[in-house]
Amino acid sequence: MRTKDGASARLLVQDNARLAVTSGRTTALEVGARSFIVPDAVNRLRLTNSGGDAVHSEMIFTPAGADGFGAGAVKRAVVLVPPNDVVTLTDPVVQVFGAAAGTVGQIEIRIPRERLGLIAATAGVPVVPRGTGARIGAPHGIYLSVPAPTTLTLAETTGADHASVRVIADGRITTADIPRYGMQRITLGAPSRIEIDVDSGGGSVIAVATLGKATFVSAPLNNTLAAKLGKGALTAIPTVTTVVPIIGGVSSAGASPSYQTAVAFLAQSSPATFVATFYPSTSSVALTQPVTVAAGQTTIYKDVLRDLFGRSATTPIDGNLSVQVPPNGKVYAVLQEAGAGGTPFPATSLPLPTTLSEALTSATGSFQRPLSYDGLEQSVDPTRGSRWLLLLDEAPKRRRAVPHSPCRTGFPACPLA
Repeated sequence: MRTKDGASARLLVQDNARLAVTSGRTTALEVGARSFIVPDAVNRLRLTNSGGDAVHSEMIFTPAGADGFGAGAVKRAVVLVPPNDVVTLTDPVVQVFGAAAGTVGQIEIRIPRERLGLIAATAGVPVVPRGTGARIGAPHGIYLSVPAPTTLTLAETTGADHASVRVIADGRITTADIPRYGMQRITLGAPSRIEIDVDSGGGSVIAVATLGKATFVSAPLNNTLAAKLGKGALTAIPTVTTVVPIIGGVSSAGASPSYQTAVAFLAQSSPATFVATFYPSTSSVALTQPVTVAAGQTTIYKDVLRDLFGRSATTPIDGNLSVQVPPNGKVYAVLQEAGAGGTPFPATSLPLPTTLSEALTSATGSFQRPLSYDGLEQSVDPTRGSRWLLLLDEAPKRRRAVPHSPCRTGFPACPLA
């Protein structure tokens, strides 16, 4: 292998023997102990080791409907993650645990306490810390900016107790009982709002909504910061700027799909005014529009460039949408891809970093830190490659730093610096 400037590099190919798989969990973790929960284990899973020592990561699989401490159904294996390396499991349920194809469930990943900061876990669905999710008196919700046929995955994340859950999707109620470290799927219609309430049990339940290729993880419904500060304290909390990447199209070799971004603005217990500013990558002229949303309501723009800023849908535009979010507001976004006949379908949910996010870096003091992303696998077969889009955005917005750089894996000349 050689880098773009001609320097040589080494490629390590590691062919491991089949992992030893045992049954059941050996111990129950303490209340404050940390681990990672993959709510839907059929997806690709990556373990990244950023340290200089190998780390033994314990993976525990609980099939759907089973209790996490059942000796027969629960399977356990230890994966060795080499130093400064990534372990990619394309189908961990089959590849590691030897289950039949199509078996669903959740995976808990336990890392030795002294190595916790070295291992990052990512998957095809959001990976959450242990204990995350809705509890009694603390409901979670999912707002879908593009309603479509939805599959909802419910996973208990504490291992301490079961949880009796009530799912409200646009007024329709579905109930379920999720055992410790259990997982269950529910098929919904095309809701725009999903609420997850725990009515009994000491467990926590995280919900992941899947529609099209996009996944959305649940978040607390209540403004916990306002609850801590007391009634009326929202007026004293400053607004936060949220960054929404806007992708119009791609120009690399191979298929060139067109995209549009749907954005939803949510006001919680009182009216909220958002200020949305679009910075085109090809121009220094910014477009600004205020959006006022009534209390408890959601305003959705299915194509934010056309519906909010009046830009033509026939000319793809890339850029950056900077949204000043009031304390009582929330912003959601999804990237849509044009399907057959030009009908858009959800392609992926968009991570929305804020000006306070760890997903930002700069040249100033403690904010200067490298950002990394795993999984940009290459393929020498262009029929099996996949497209990756890299976007670099500046926040708070003054000027666009670097436009997005599209490339198609499957083409060895694709620069992935």
